[in-house]
Amino acid sequence: MLIEQTVRQTKTGPTIGYMMIADGWYKLDGSTFKYNYDYGLFYFGGENSKLYVPKNELRPGIADFFRIPTGKLTFSTDRSRFQFQEDCFEVDPQSDCISVTLIEYLRVN
Repeated sequence: MLIEQTVRQTKTGPTIGYMMIADGWYKLDGSTFKYNYDYGLFYFGGENSKLYVPKNELRPGIADFFRIPTGKLTFSTDRSRFQFQEDCFEVDPQSDCISVTLIEYLRVN
């Protein structure tokens, strides 16, 4: 599966830049969704850099995750959007669970 992180001025407007294009995988089991990606083309901006670049300015890289995001995927009735609520995770057994913000995605054709 190809994952693209693009930037647009509006939700349905044209793509004006890229932050990442990577190869990845996902698994949907009922409403439980897991995903991961590892290698691809990334934008490695500095502290005072812009947030995105043209596609041809992305550079090869590897994302080294210490966990696989897992959570509940909920679709709207018209299938035009979905929400991903990642399960909270523990850095270690003695720490409190860290909650993750709900993310909503809009389908764009």
